[in-house]
Amino acid sequence: MPNYALNSYPNYPLDSINITESNSLKTPKAQKPLQVSEITRQIKSAIESDFPYVEVIGEISGFTLQKTNGHIYFSLKDENSMLSCTFFNFRNKKCPISRELKNGDKIIAKGEIKLYEQRGTFVSL
Repeated sequence: MPNYALNSYPNYPLDSINITESNSLKTPKAQKPLQVSEITRQIKSAIESDFPYVEVIGEISGFTLQKTNGHIYFSLKDENSMLSCTFFNFRNKKCPISRELKNGDKIIAKGEIKLYEQRGTFVSL
């Protein structure tokens, strides 16, 4: 694996760079580079412990009912952001309006925020 760190280039000695210390330039030093799976696991732990239960209001977009497993997939969005959501079959069977949901509906989603580690994406359940 190539190393693209600045200190590997002899024409750019790091000790000759003079940076004035300010809050905007301070960067915390990592103890060692982390594997993608390690940082994803740490983010997952932090998110899931800080947000064990949430209620999020937004508009449904990209609504899909997966016929093979019965799961409902959609995004919940507002004017600035979007959150991927999965409404699992074992839960949506108990919700009488789950089959009536459609794109453009404004809802309050209630549940957990999880990080899907394999993709590094958030999912609201």
